[in-house]
Amino acid sequence: MSQPSGQSKAQLRRLLKARRAQVTPEQNQAWSQSAQTHLLSTPLWEQARSVALYHPFPSEVSTALLLSAAWTSGKRVALPITPPMGQALRFVLVHPKTPRVPGPMGTQEPPASCIDIPSADLDLVILPGLGWDGTGTRMGYGGGYYDRSFANSVAQRIQLAFALQEQPGLPRETHDLPMDGVVTELGLRLF
Repeated sequence: MSQPSGQSKAQLRRLLKARRAQVTPEQNQAWSQSAQTHLLSTPLWEQARSVALYHPFPSEVSTALLLSAAWTSGKRVALPITPPMGQALRFVLVHPKTPRVPGPMGTQEPPASCIDIPSADLDLVILPGLGWDGTGTRMGYGGGYYDRSFANSVAQRIQLAFALQEQPGLPRETHDLPMDGVVTELGLRLF
């Protein structure tokens, strides 16, 4: 597929990282709270019995409120364990007292001893990313982890992002899974 404005994926990733890096810690906290609150008020969230969340980098939208709300409402919660490059993420069942260990990407992950949850058992997958566009194209970090992990899943895929991460005309290759929607501090947008 062609790149918008002749930009390569690497150039777009640098642009989107720089844009997100401009978000202050105070903005991140407020916008993260707002985005999560929007998601919590949707039928997508209310109807999901099992959700997959992610471990945020400091510059990403937090998932702390979602994690707490999921446990409070009795949902099964899965978090990823990062495998070697080229493999699918391993999602495991976590509880409030599940410990976290340092992961290879610098985030905290559940220990490898946790019980796997097959992607077919997940109703809702909340994904991070660098950018998104109005067609449901998501730009991740380039590892393809989520594309491999959910290629055969029917779970709803919702990206959690900041509104400023929208980038019209992102490239989408055949292996890139489209999102069903994105939730930002401005609300939910379905594609």
